Amino acid sequence: MKKTIITCLSVSCIALSSFFYADQSFSPKHTSDIKEPITDLGASGTAIVKDKAHPASHFSGESAQSSAIKDPVPIRPTDSDALASRTTQNKASDSPHDPLKPIAPANDPSPTSNEVVQLLQSADISNPEERQRVVAQMTQIEEARMDGVLEKAEQLGIPVRIDAGGGKISVLHGFRGDQPLYRTTNNRNAAISTGANILQAIPYGLDGAGVKVGVWDAGSIRNTHRELTGRVTKKNATSVLDDHSTHVAGTIASSGVDANAKGMAPRSTIDSYDWDNDYAEMTATGAATATDLTGVSLSNHSYGYGANSDDMGRYEKEAQTVDALVWAMPYYLPLWAAGNEQDSLTALGGYQSITFNSLAKNILTIGAVNDAVVAGIRTPSSGSMSTFSSWGPTDDGRIKPDLVANGVSVYSSTAGSDSSYDGTYSGTSMATPNAAGSTALLQQLYANSFGQRPRASLLKALLIHTADDLGNPGPDYKFGWGLINLKAAADIVLAHKATPTAPRIHENALTATLKTTTTTFTWDGFSPIRATLSWTDPAGTPQTAADSRTPNVVHDLDLKITGPDGSTTYLPYVMPFVGAWTAAAMSASATTGKNRVDNTEQVYISNPNRSGTYTVTVSMEGQLTTNSQPYALVVTGVSGTITPPPTPTPTPSPTPTPLNPAPTVSLTSPTNGSSITLGAQFTLAANAADLTSNGAVGVVSKVEFFNGTTSLGAATTAPYSITWKPTTSGNYILIARATDNQGATGTSATATVSVLAPLPAPTISSFAPTSGFVGTSVVINGTNLSSVTGVQFNGIPASVWKIVSATQLSATIPLGATTGPIKVSTPTTSATSSASFTITTLLARVVISQIYAGGGRWWSDYSHDYIELHNPDSTPVRLDGWTLQLAGGSGSRWIAVSLKGSIPAKGYYLVALAGGQFEYDLPKADASGYFDLAVKQGKVALMRNSTLLNIPSPLGLPQLSDLVGYGSANAYEGSSPAISPERYDAIFRANAGATDTNDNYKDFDWGYAAPRNSATPVTLRKNQLLPRKSR
Repeated sequence: MKKTIITCLSVSCIALSSFFYADQSFSPKHTSDIKEPITDLGASGTAIVKDKAHPASHFSGESAQSSAIKDPVPIRPTDSDALASRTTQNKASDSPHDPLKPIAPANDPSPTSNEVVQLLQSADISNPEERQRVVAQMTQIEEARMDGVLEKAEQLGIPVRIDAGGGKISVLHGFRGDQPLYRTTNNRNAAISTGANILQAIPYGLDGAGVKVGVWDAGSIRNTHRELTGRVTKKNATSVLDDHSTHVAGTIASSGVDANAKGMAPRSTIDSYDWDNDYAEMTATGAATATDLTGVSLSNHSYGYGANSDDMGRYEKEAQTVDALVWAMPYYLPLWAAGNEQDSLTALGGYQSITFNSLAKNILTIGAVNDAVVAGIRTPSSGSMSTFSSWGPTDDGRIKPDLVANGVSVYSSTAGSDSSYDGTYSGTSMATPNAAGSTALLQQLYANSFGQRPRASLLKALLIHTADDLGNPGPDYKFGWGLINLKAAADIVLAHKATPTAPRIHENALTATLKTTTTTFTWDGFSPIRATLSWTDPAGTPQTAADSRTPNVVHDLDLKITGPDGSTTYLPYVMPFVGAWTAAAMSASATTGKNRVDNTEQVYISNPNRSGTYTVTVSMEGQLTTNSQPYALVVTGVSGTITPPPTPTPTPSPTPTPLNPAPTVSLTSPTNGSSITLGAQFTLAANAADLTSNGAVGVVSKVEFFNGTTSLGAATTAPYSITWKPTTSGNYILIARATDNQGATGTSATATVSVLAPLPAPTISSFAPTSGFVGTSVVINGTNLSSVTGVQFNGIPASVWKIVSATQLSATIPLGATTGPIKVSTPTTSATSSASFTITTLLARVVISQIYAGGGRWWSDYSHDYIELHNPDSTPVRLDGWTLQLAGGSGSRWIAVSLKGSIPAKGYYLVALAGGQFEYDLPKADASGYFDLAVKQGKVALMRNSTLLNIPSPLGLPQLSDLVGYGSANAYEGSSPAISPERYDAIFRANAGATDTNDNYKDFDWGYAAPRNSATPVTLRKNQLLPRKSR
């Protein structure tokens, strides 16, 4: 029976061969029929088959014996099967239980990404200790989730990894019901197509030096390849070398030993990761601040999922998690492959074929086009659409992909040897590193110009603003905003630096009291006017229904331009599909109006008909869910335009005479988006440095500070700072300009500061509840609360809070909070409650993870009955004084087993009960009793005290840690008791004992007995628990 595997994001592996189960029929309803389930496949397409010997693969003593491995069984799909796999990957399976049917992650029963989103939303990732804590928790969540995935794969006999060669990788990542979800791997002309080659040449001279790119992929990059030597750090030491990963890395960073393989940023460095724990690793290394130069500021993700039509376009938890991650680290920009499913949704002509992570709002989603090169010259009109690149829209009508780059027949390094290459790779997997490496050059230019990294929202705004329009006029759902034009983006950065009196780049933030900002400029008289607004939006709410039209944007910012007459208004692009919701509207050209769905908006005036001053307005309707909403705005058509550097001709330019370099300068105070109260005095400060033409340390003679073009004062010695007291409220655009002793000047990036008039003082009249755990939501009542910009619990800031009205707000108790008053703050004043909020401490949580009632009989696997406990937390728990209490299924008479010692963090604790002399001894028990567990029904209560129970059910008692009723027991958690363990089997929790939803029936299942004690390694993976035996 053939099963079709999901596509990769390299077109070379789109037609991923179908695989067969050898010498057997397969139905996941009857796992006992699987004599030799496939669990792995080698690089040649060979399946590795494991023998589930029993009881040799049980735990014996305190260690587990490994399963026997049989000889590989080659699986040889026919040509027709390989062809069929591409066209049927998103069609309904011939069986509703087909284990290789591509499915969606929306119904994943494992720990959801929402846990990760909540962690990210409540944390300050710029704080190293807070980041470390969040990463550790995310890693634990992912490990627990994967434990359950691997166990289920073994139960169903499903391959974990499929490597068919040629970059064709599929790795099991999750389940939706019984259906597996596989994560799959989705240049001279490439550089010309985006304009990267121009920025590599004089006068730009950019090469990516100082920029670190994270590459997450199917395996490790060959870091000894001659194109990459010394510039790749393998972060997952156990990952195998991978062709696809190495090809991606080469497109970004190959040095050009082979000129045809030269990467976009040939001196950039790369951190190489596999994709197994990508969210936690991205959180650990992503840049959270402008001066965070050790982290990763860009990352490449040339992988995704195959899916069925319901999932295409739907914003779900994978996209939500990435959005939350980028919101927490605003100087970090992931680039994600759009996918290669254009021809998988033929009913819509290829539209709406993007899925999962690639639908996130805060990333750049990259599509693939053919070379935009004719006779060695960049020719955007030649960048025709590939036959495979996935198209938008999202279900709510957002524009996807964001941009396109060359992804057809890209020549780059591979992992076969230190000098191997391949030029046959095509796919959005190849277009994405083309875009990532190109973006690295733009980031290098910005850092060289302003001494700090740009925000991710500014990088997006620059690249989208300057993209060459392809397809329909304006944005569309095939090409997004168009083909990356790196030279045009770089010229905006240079023009912004050279003419601070006519800025092209504006960064600001909206707040509860500043919901509209305006920027004015004078038209240059001849250029089109274009304004592009981009903001990193908080994570949205995952959609559970197909084709939901609910906007996924959380903070809906609006952009408009008003002409010199004060009445003519120009609105941004909107897509006709939004509102029409018809398939025909997907291919229609963009119009203009209020954009309610995208977090990038653009106004374009092709032929301005009035000279004079234009006004750009950024505003927001509705309530902020965070303290502020930063944004980036790029405007061109501004007077004061300088002549940008010319495009170099093919003739090599002579080496220029060394010039005196301009000094570098960056504002350190105030920070962009900050606010102060009118009448207060504050410090303007900057860092500045200078080099001479021969590279020696130069002399900075002064640093002058400006509000727009008005000088506020100058400092002549380091540290460079002055004091300033603004006299009127409003927005101030501040810059610092450094001058060296030879007269050369350098200008900082702008910082927009809001000077606020005094606000009415808030008051707190009451709050409810008056006590609670960390994570509890508290409603605060009072007056003048609509201007509140911060909430503290006894001095600890709440990261999650929301203004409900002028008299009410809600806040979530943050980590580290202690008992004390609640304080609310506005930009100008604050109020503290007269009463204290009481922080209650969570009691230690230990769960019952396994129950075995078949010990000591002739049919038994083990000599004794036992009960296993599990500690799901990250700290050990002392069990002295605790009892494990046991009762029959319907009685109120309990017997207690006293516990002692500790249960390790993430570890186990074994309680041995009655037994005999048959079969295998248990591992050394941590505690023991003489109760003979009933097979068909019973109750087990884990109590934090030694008081013997005398009631049918302990539910509701404060000292109850866990209760499991099984069979026909009259006391249990949730909807009904757990299944009974029968004579042979144990019952155990999913995910290595970590899953406790307080529902015994849903949380427990059968399996071979596999007792674990406090000495069992906590890294034990749940797939070592064997699936239920056939009877």
